[in-house]
Amino acid sequence: MTSTPSPAEPTLVFGTDLAGRHSSESATLATNLYDAGGGTASGETGHAYAIPYMNSTGELLAPDVIRNYVDPFIARAKGTPQQKYHVARFACEATAHSDEVMARMFADVPANVRLPALWNRILQADAPARLLLFDPGAHMKAAAWQDQLQRYIDLNAPLWGSAGVEVVSFGAARVVVANDVACKRIGVTHRVVGLNEAFFGKNAALAAEARAVWASTHLLSIFDFDQTGQPSQIRILGAAQRGGLAIDQINAKDVDG
Repeated sequence: MTSTPSPAEPTLVFGTDLAGRHSSESATLATNLYDAGGGTASGETGHAYAIPYMNSTGELLAPDVIRNYVDPFIARAKGTPQQKYHVARFACEATAHSDEVMARMFADVPANVRLPALWNRILQADAPARLLLFDPGAHMKAAAWQDQLQRYIDLNAPLWGSAGVEVVSFGAARVVVANDVACKRIGVTHRVVGLNEAFFGKNAALAAEARAVWASTHLLSIFDFDQTGQPSQIRILGAAQRGGLAIDQINAKDVDG
């Protein structure tokens, strides 16, 4: 189980507009969680770094224009190897650019820059698929569910064109522990996005959720359909959809009987 609970956090690289209004999803997170200040269209602000992909009226910028702002960021990252950066997935909304277009702009980032898992899969043919396993009921502690996870990965990994699959977890300790037990039993790498309360305070859970989505390429949600959906489950489904993840859901009743 790999965890990342360090008090320090990488600088968040996010998308904004040329007016610095920070209205995109990644910009809202940068403002609320990383102290990004309004009015900064490009460059460092708070514990974040802004890259514009819209003009001052909210219209999409062309890729070659966006690249004019991406290249200085890459140069800065190369010049500050001691500083860590985490690039949020941005400019890939339904009416914006594709992940392919955006990922290629960041192909030359140095090792101190972490890209969204979706972009890594585009840039690195051997990058594993990252399965965000969301199981608020901690079903994975049971052997039947561990077998179900094994079958799910065996069936889908070839469809994903992936030689390997890693599981990503976040959230309550009992859920993370259940997922870890399952991953150890079936022999897959388990990556845990920890709660960094020292840095994010009361927003630690929200920050972990966002970072887990960026760290993943797929979402598997275990849902009890005969019960009212938990707000956290509804929220993660929305975040995963906006984050470009491929989404599957399993009705817990189908396995539990």
